[in-house]
Amino acid sequence: MQILVLHPGALGDIVLALPALAALRRQFPRSCITVAGNTDYLPYSAWGHADRILSLSALPLHAFYGEDKLQDSEAEWWASFDLLVSWTGAGHAPFEKAMAALGRPALVAAWRPRTGDPRHVSRIFSDSLHPWVPLQEQMQPARILIPTDGVLEAQDWLVRHRVSRGKPMLALHPGASGCGKRWPLDRFQSVAAFLESSHDFLIIEGPAEPGLAAELGCSLRPEGRIIAESLPLGLLAAILSSCHAYLGNDSGISHLAAALGLRSVVIFGPTQPEQWAPSGPDVRLLRDTTGCAACGGAGGDRHSCLENVTVERVRDCLTGLQTG
Repeated sequence: MQILVLHPGALGDIVLALPALAALRRQFPRSCITVAGNTDYLPYSAWGHADRILSLSALPLHAFYGEDKLQDSEAEWWASFDLLVSWTGAGHAPFEKAMAALGRPALVAAWRPRTGDPRHVSRIFSDSLHPWVPLQEQMQPARILIPTDGVLEAQDWLVRHRVSRGKPMLALHPGASGCGKRWPLDRFQSVAAFLESSHDFLIIEGPAEPGLAAELGCSLRPEGRIIAESLPLGLLAAILSSCHAYLGNDSGISHLAAALGLRSVVIFGPTQPEQWAPSGPDVRLLRDTTGCAACGGAGGDRHSCLENVTVERVRDCLTGLQTG
């Protein structure tokens, strides 16, 4: 059986869909699952969950949004799949009509929480597969397994970059997609200074966060920290999997770390963790909206909730990872 899944989301959104993809695999164990989405993220975040990866932007989707007709070769391509799952196009009448006209069983579903929907996004993804997949009583955490060649590449990279030995490595990601999701950098520095005698650090910087990792790392011993600057996602995932624990903000990298099984402390600000928290076997969330007018709906666009999370709380939580 050939199953095609369309997923338009970014890194964190893809990771949150992994429990749904795992449930789809369990229900159709002999199927070949193709996932089409953002190929900057999919080949690495969907390890073990997809048999084939395609670029969503390269698919013949033009007729689904307009009046164009599919060419015969395009119609044949869509017809090569037995089941279609689309997490894009929900509520768009021409898209849903065109999907139904393919003559294949298809589910077109929204996955972003609507107002008043309390479900976690992973639950929404999973529920959207009903009735093909039974509703899950308990959601299993997302899980990403690194292939052997990825592990070997990460080991080689660490040998070439790491100087000190014998200390557990704590991954730090001070960035996020927007500045409004970032815990103050000086607090990351304070936490790192407190743990410097007992840990080495992997400091992660994404393409949208130039200079942030260097600024955090400049206060630490050079021999005790490695700056992972805009690494290919597959290599970064493999390196992360060798770390002892993780500290970061509400970001795609935090979702990746949690799904890799890292013991993770994740600091949330304006985003609702009840719906968007990373899914993993040991994830501890820190959030404090006390007096935050923006979170409380009292007006204003400045969030103080991130500043409410103290260095001491983060330190205590990380220390608890050592004994928990």
